[in-house]
Amino acid sequence: MNDITPFQPRPESLSAKRKQCIGTWLRLLAETKILRSGDELTEEKARAYEFELRDVPLEQLVRAFDRASRECKYFPLPLEILELCSDVDAHDRAYEKLKARYEHAYANGYQPPQFQKTSEGETNEPRAR
Repeated sequence: MNDITPFQPRPESLSAKRKQCIGTWLRLLAETKILRSGDELTEEKARAYEFELRDVPLEQLVRAFDRASRECKYFPLPLEILELCSDVDAHDRAYEKLKARYEHAYANGYQPPQFQKTSEGETNEPRAR
């Protein structure tokens, strides 16, 4: 009787939520952005966006559409939405991690390799015989 399992949404409810999210954002963007020639928000276009964005987690998708609403002048294509899904802070985090590794290495006595200086005209390459 103590078999309590956490709520796990059924795939169809996630699909419906995703469809509603994409549809809502597309309608909003259609009203607030400049449409390219021939652009019209249709059911087929909404399904195409759902298909193209199918691998993006819902939370990340919401952030991307929010960025599109602030950053795009024209109605965004699916590719533009995918580009907005990228993690804008990833580079800074990677740099900080690398910097910390080097600081740790130098604090523990690491010395970089010393290269021999060559006189002018000489190289470190083996000489031909």
